[in-house]
Amino acid sequence: MNRDIVFELNNISELHYQEWFLKSTKRQAEDRSFVNGTAVGEEFHKLQEIIPLILPRGKDSKGHYFKLLSTPIEQNAGFIWFGTMPGVANDTIVLMDIIVNDHLQGQGLGKTMLLSMHKEMKEAGYRKVMLNVLNHNPAKHLYVKLGYLPVKETAKETIMEIEL
Repeated sequence: MNRDIVFELNNISELHYQEWFLKSTKRQAEDRSFVNGTAVGEEFHKLQEIIPLILPRGKDSKGHYFKLLSTPIEQNAGFIWFGTMPGVANDTIVLMDIIVNDHLQGQGLGKTMLLSMHKEMKEAGYRKVMLNVLNHNPAKHLYVKLGYLPVKETAKETIMEIEL
């Protein structure tokens, strides 16, 4: 990581939440399309139906943590979302999405965001973080380096966990 980069993780405004959440939803639709062999538009439509059930109060939904990554140069540099999910143990929080703007990737910001959120989630009482990653996603290497272990693997994706 470039040690000169200073960053903050801040609570997200409604405007930034809407912007990042649209990016996140589009990306998740693409991932689901790849895994399920369906059309991206079909998966995007399904997500539009599911999201209000998971996030009835949007960014203020209980058990969900949205943060905006800011650097001195760029206030809107990235986004991270942790949330609780039905069927997942109460002591486990799910990394729903993490995005760093393309031109800032490779500088350690994703790793630093994750480690910061791990600390916050542990302080909030969670014992584990779970995530789902496509096997060809370069971020999978970061998760392994941080200590995430595979729980379930298929040819296309892996569910991973880490103890906090």
